[in-house]
Amino acid sequence: VRGLTDGEFGIGVALRILLLSLAQNEAVLRHDAAHCSQIAKKITSAETRFATILAAKPDGTVFCLGSPIPSEEAYVGDREWFKETIAARTFSRGQYVVGRFTSRHILVFALPAIENGAIKAVIAIGFDMGWMSNAIDIPVELNHATAHVYILNRDGLVLTRAPDWSEAA
Repeated sequence: VRGLTDGEFGIGVALRILLLSLAQNEAVLRHDAAHCSQIAKKITSAETRFATILAAKPDGTVFCLGSPIPSEEAYVGDREWFKETIAARTFSRGQYVVGRFTSRHILVFALPAIENGAIKAVIAIGFDMGWMSNAIDIPVELNHATAHVYILNRDGLVLTRAPDWSEAA
């Protein structure tokens, strides 16, 4: 995930800027569920790369979601990306998960919303791996040999590749 988060493709930089903007938003800092969810829905509607945007209280209870919140209380406090963001109090680089609210394969990038030294919320963006698979699925030839592109997470797990698995020889 180094290229995505370190700005080589510009995606990590854009995600970080968006997360920083949301982390300073009054709707997030005050846990205004209706206003925050409205903002998240507008962003996810306009940007298909984002499977979801959410905000959770420091205990992990989700109060803001860019898609309808399930009838049962939504919770992310058990997710590794959430725990890491709370512990480190900084930007969390994309962790691969199957989205609890979207059932899509995503990389989660998160940032704590901090006010007066206290964590008020954690903002997270689920980056859609389906979008990434389509974006890299472009045939490339190098010296008459087809190139293969792999995207791996920080643990070496192959998240997606081109050509598609079914087309591999």
